[in-house]
Amino acid sequence: MRFVYLTDDAKSIDRRTLHQADTLAENGHEVIIVARQDGTAPTSARVGGAKIHWVTNDYPRFVGPTFLGIVIGFIRGSRQKVADSGRQSWLKKIKLTGPLRTLALFLLRRDTEWPRLIRRSGDKWMPLLRRLRIWLLVLVLSIPVALVSLFAGLLALAKSTLQAMSYNPAGTGKGIMAATPWDKTMAHYGAYYDPDVIVATDLPQLMGAVMAKRATGAALAYDSHEFYSDISSLSPEERRFLRTRERKLLPKVDVAITVNPLIADLFKAVYGKTFVTIQNATTTPKGFKPGVKGTLFHEHLKLPKKTKILLYQGWMPRHVRGLEELIEAFAFVKTDVQLVMMGYGDFDAFGEVARAAGASDRVHFVKAVAQDDLIWWSASADVGVIPYKAIDKLHELCSPNKLYEFIAARLPILANDLPFLRQVVHGEGFGLTRDLGTPESIAKAIDEIFDPTADHLQKAKSNMMEKGERWEWSAESKLFMEAIQSLKPQVPDRHFRNETKRLVTYSGLSDRGSEKILAPN
Repeated sequence: MRFVYLTDDAKSIDRRTLHQADTLAENGHEVIIVARQDGTAPTSARVGGAKIHWVTNDYPRFVGPTFLGIVIGFIRGSRQKVADSGRQSWLKKIKLTGPLRTLALFLLRRDTEWPRLIRRSGDKWMPLLRRLRIWLLVLVLSIPVALVSLFAGLLALAKSTLQAMSYNPAGTGKGIMAATPWDKTMAHYGAYYDPDVIVATDLPQLMGAVMAKRATGAALAYDSHEFYSDISSLSPEERRFLRTRERKLLPKVDVAITVNPLIADLFKAVYGKTFVTIQNATTTPKGFKPGVKGTLFHEHLKLPKKTKILLYQGWMPRHVRGLEELIEAFAFVKTDVQLVMMGYGDFDAFGEVARAAGASDRVHFVKAVAQDDLIWWSASADVGVIPYKAIDKLHELCSPNKLYEFIAARLPILANDLPFLRQVVHGEGFGLTRDLGTPESIAKAIDEIFDPTADHLQKAKSNMMEKGERWEWSAESKLFMEAIQSLKPQVPDRHFRNETKRLVTYSGLSDRGSEKILAPN
């Protein structure tokens, strides 16, 4: 089958998406990822098992309504409406409008007055004039209403089906369900590549994915990396908008997956929708030996080999992940340990925080490395730190990429005491979870985990060597394939597939070589 992923990731495609693409490719499927062009990415490339096409909002209209497409779509839509009705009565299966349903009940139900009068009109004792009046009312009123209602019902069915199957984004809804330019972009490219399965990665792509599903008959999977509508940077109005939109779109999703069981429970509580848990696990690179400590940071920063390193890796936003407090903590840390911050961010701003705290000689910044190289670098540290603050549900219930990367590198972890981090880090014995809310509490936790008398590091390493493999993608990929196998696309035998193959080749997706993608974290 052909899987088309829709994502707003730019050049740094989330490794979760890339791992899924590789797994699908290994199982004989074709994977195309449609991603956002931010001006730094190429037009297209092959990365592992995926073909990636970076797009902007100035899209051409690749797939428009055709007579054949409308006919096929009308038949498919009609069959789907009948199938969705299940055991409902034949009246509901054909989706008749209110007047015809009222007339049908009037004629068929035995507990109403008119059917009794009609049946009694055959009694010999009823006066002839009375009988004529009853049948006149039935003929004059009921038959025209039935004909008009039947015509209106079929017209409504045809209009809704044609609108959906002719793929007209402007007609997808009004107000809160009106399609944005990005929705239209995702819908156009999703339909253009004629998928068997569409995968919407996160809420911003779900509307476009639903539109593309209507146009193609593809199955729809929703991979929600977080509880998106609760992001702290959103205004209350934006949160309400996204929550309402997600509630309306989720019934169109065939399979929904998310990153950990706590977020799955939250989705169930808020929307009543069951989400399958596929965790953010990763893989170890070829040649990597778990448990063997490297020296990449020491060589890069020219540090003595005996220097202890506390590693933060990934995106470095201001005032969100507790990074300022982490840096300031090194004014109070008693242990001889250095902080290395590797990834993306405003190094100058964080460097100023270190200088203001008097800790600039203990804080180092390293630019992000390719995802394929990340585990090697992680294994060159002594402890990985996750200082996230519970500023919203996204952070409170987080299961970040770095958690699984630290586990893959068999790197002991120091994490803030958040629910899921506590389950994994403390529950599996992979390190310590402590209150990391202030510089003083962070410094205390750092001194504790590096205390040689407590032997925390050795215990964590031992537990990771024993249990770490269960937290890698090799285990999660099996659960992912089980979820995907339940999808049943309704793609017609004759569609745009031949034309799409030509267009895929023409756009360069079949010709580009692999290139390294930086770790997104």
